[in-house]
Amino acid sequence: MGFEALIRWGHPRLGLVPPDRFLPLAEEAGLMGDITQWVLAEATAQCAVWRGDDHPVTVSVNVSLGDLLRPDVVDTIRRHLDGQGLPAGALVLEITETGVIDQFGTASLVIDELRGLGVIVSIDDFGAGVTSLAYLGRLAVGELKLDR
Repeated sequence: MGFEALIRWGHPRLGLVPPDRFLPLAEEAGLMGDITQWVLAEATAQCAVWRGDDHPVTVSVNVSLGDLLRPDVVDTIRRHLDGQGLPAGALVLEITETGVIDQFGTASLVIDELRGLGVIVSIDDFGAGVTSLAYLGRLAVGELKLDR
């Protein structure tokens, strides 16, 4: 059993703003790294609470291509997990199909490192782009989420 961390912006006037309305602006402003760090901290903390209550769940967090390609991404993930006393398998990182294909060589190396750490990597929205199944055989992903 697992959960997915989904971000919404609770705006005082606009109410609950969905991510497709504010994340592109955050990306333009260079804030995605900070948002991802906050989501990872919150998601791993909540996962630790659930697991501490004897519920061996996983938590999924969406990461952008920019986040995935940061030189310190593996160390950052390790710090979040260690800080909450979580095993690496408690975390699933979701990346979009198009993000992986755009930077296939580099992305596949990072995915290999994350897999070596024990983190589950998921391809999200598969089928939304033009990826062939042949690419999947070359990626160390543990999960595939099909697009609508």
